[in-house]
Amino acid sequence: MKKLYLYISFILSLFFFNEAKAQTLTSDVVVCSKTTGNIVNHSQFLAGEARNSTIYRQCDTTGSSVSSTLRLHKIGLCTSAPTVKFVNADARTNDERRPFDGEVGDSIFTSCQIVVDSTEGYLTALSSAGDVFNVGTDQIVNPGTYTHGIFVIDESVSITAVVNFSGNVTSVISGQDSVSTRCITNGSTIIDTGQQGPIVNDVQYANGGALCHPSTAATANTIRYLYSGVDAIKEDGTAGNTTRNTDSTSLGSVNIYNVNDNLQRVEIKTESNGTTTATTKLLLVVTFINPLVVTENYQYLDVLQNLSRTVSLDFEQGNPLASTTIRLIQQGPFGIAFRSIEDGSKF
Repeated sequence: MKKLYLYISFILSLFFFNEAKAQTLTSDVVVCSKTTGNIVNHSQFLAGEARNSTIYRQCDTTGSSVSSTLRLHKIGLCTSAPTVKFVNADARTNDERRPFDGEVGDSIFTSCQIVVDSTEGYLTALSSAGDVFNVGTDQIVNPGTYTHGIFVIDESVSITAVVNFSGNVTSVISGQDSVSTRCITNGSTIIDTGQQGPIVNDVQYANGGALCHPSTAATANTIRYLYSGVDAIKEDGTAGNTTRNTDSTSLGSVNIYNVNDNLQRVEIKTESNGTTTATTKLLLVVTFINPLVVTENYQYLDVLQNLSRTVSLDFEQGNPLASTTIRLIQQGPFGIAFRSIEDGSKF
């Protein structure tokens, strides 16, 4: 069998969770409207249903300055879906996704071939859309029909972004207002605790995760994702915390799990705003729309992380327009695909 080389091509950028959905969005997601020149229409943040007294929108940031950093631990190809289990019975009971959708015990990946595996992880820096980051390995990929792919990354990611708006937006940091049509990530630390809301610079529901200024340079916001989304996931149709989030994309459905180092779903803990959770990794399980067939004739594989919207914006409700207040800037949505390369030509 010809030796296959795996080249992992990441095309900006990664996202997550609570309010951002994957590319080719589902109907419950509202995408930012823009004016001429890729300028985000700021007035849209004054309308719509609020969650935790905020308004979330996704934005196509093409033409804006965006970069992202994550630590990648594993990539695998699977001939059937892996089974991701809870670490113990309490974890299963306390997870608020209903009806119960998981078992207790060791997760099962026997159908998967791990093609990238690093305990320390690869620190992966991504910049503007279209940039490619390659990770090479001499791992032999076995011929077969692969229906799923898996990714494991750290629970912490970072994003550096500049977003330009059609009108003035206000940021509030330490009680001080700053107003501009240009808002940036400002070096904040953000902990996403699901239904309990984001903790920004150690304060729950705080502002301060963005700065609106005409010239100050952007610095990276670091985000820890301790729980998955707070959509209506309970049996009664209300919101809750969960360790599994599901996105639908044009490239395939994605299940995102909050897991420990053993890749088991962790226990939901709401005390101390949820920060006692044992989440150390994020496990992404991709179900391919079209199975990936690998034969002896293939030279290598591309794994593409492809998206058109890379920033998630968290706004407070404001009135009038001049008081539109941004709370924080987070990572935006993503899509993932595997692509086989034969005879050096892509298809």
